[in-house]
Amino acid sequence: SKFFSKKIIVQLRGGNWNNWLKESSFCTKSYVALIMKIPNGGIVLGDSLRYIFEPYFGKKFTFTVPNGFNLVNKGSKHKNSIFTLLFLANLQESKGLFQFLKSIKTLVDKAFIFQANIVGEWRCESFKKKCLSFIDENKLPVQIFCNVHGENKYKYFLESDIFVFTPIEQEGHPWVIIEALACGLPIISSDKGVIAEYVLDSENGYIINPNDVNKIVVKIEKLYENNALIKKMGLRSKYIYDTLLKEENLVNNYKKCFDFVISNEI
Repeated sequence: SKFFSKKIIVQLRGGNWNNWLKESSFCTKSYVALIMKIPNGGIVLGDSLRYIFEPYFGKKFTFTVPNGFNLVNKGSKHKNSIFTLLFLANLQESKGLFQFLKSIKTLVDKAFIFQANIVGEWRCESFKKKCLSFIDENKLPVQIFCNVHGENKYKYFLESDIFVFTPIEQEGHPWVIIEALACGLPIISSDKGVIAEYVLDSENGYIINPNDVNKIVVKIEKLYENNALIKKMGLRSKYIYDTLLKEENLVNNYKKCFDFVISNEI
């Protein structure tokens, strides 16, 4: 960048950088240390991830630019005749899917009447068999929808009462969280990546320990029994999306970052 008199900004699109680097070889670590001296600044997806890039660029040249997009003309929210939970993600263990299934079993054992829609693609055949066996053995009220892409997934958001996504491993700023916010859903999730910056505990959902199945059940029960709370939290989710996570917010945040780096030296 110095040779060509250009400024460079590097962007981290996830949140697992430090874990990846820790497990990397000595050669990879040395290469990263050398390469990270080149950029003039770094972008992360949320304030809770700034610690990753601040050792390289300091507080002044580490910038926060959350994801954002415009959700338009996807239809209006409409409830199913039965209370509906939604889990939408890659169908893999790290996303907390099996804990979700165990919470469904507990709800069934307590005689709650509901259905759960699981939407996504299986990433591991053995995990798929484990989940399907658990569903069949316990006769869970679960429907699984695969090969759902693009705008087709929004019908599942709009038909649901609650969105549940409780990843066990580190995340960045998951698009499914933004989509659930945009569709006005209460969200039960875990404090991974920047999720807790947009799922505000007891305001538009709940942040829980992803391995605590009982806590997932308690939060679902609380919403199940209080339609007014579902509506209140859903409106708060929509407000968070409308004010912070639209395309214009994304563009403005990038512009501020670029303008600052162009005008200043690290």
